Amino acid sequence: MTDWVTLGTIDIADPGRYQIVHDNRIGVGVRRIDTGSDGRPVAGAVQHPCQPCSCCSQCGCELRGRCRGCAEHAEWAAHAEPQLQEYLAAVAAPEGWFVQRDTRIVHAPGCPSLKSTVDQVIADIEAGCTHVDRQGNVPRCPVPIREAEVQTGKRCRVCAPAITPPSRSGRYAAGGGRE
Repeated sequence: MTDWVTLGTIDIADPGRYQIVHDNRIGVGVRRIDTGSDGRPVAGAVQHPCQPCSCCSQCGCELRGRCRGCAEHAEWAAHAEPQLQEYLAAVAAPEGWFVQRDTRIVHAPGCPSLKSTVDQVIADIEAGCTHVDRQGNVPRCPVPIREAEVQTGKRCRVCAPAITPPSRSGRYAAGGGRE
């Protein structure tokens, strides 16, 4: 027996009166209300129970068998796992690999300033879908790139990688200083 909570009542001219109900484990449903012999409403069976999420059993109708949180986690994990494997391979053999983040700072693979992000990605992948609403704030795994792919930026002050990123203005010479 489920614990349906009535969200509202709707009147449809034909065939009768219905309730919109909700259950945290199943989702939203609609059930018909008939009038009993004493004139009080009698609720019938739910006519449209939601399709439960295959991961958490919450309402999964919106995304065909997955709730939004589980679908977002599955999509994130599908991208993060290969990126993590690529990053860990670059850490194991760092020759010629660099990491350039959104801040345009160039790091060596294994840079201590990337450690907390990598640890968070590993923890989130190992934990699986935890249904925590991060509102888009999920860790992004560092993605290694080759030296030729570094187009501009600054060297990290923590790991000081052996690279001189090209300058956009062209004012600075290789190895530091002005041209």
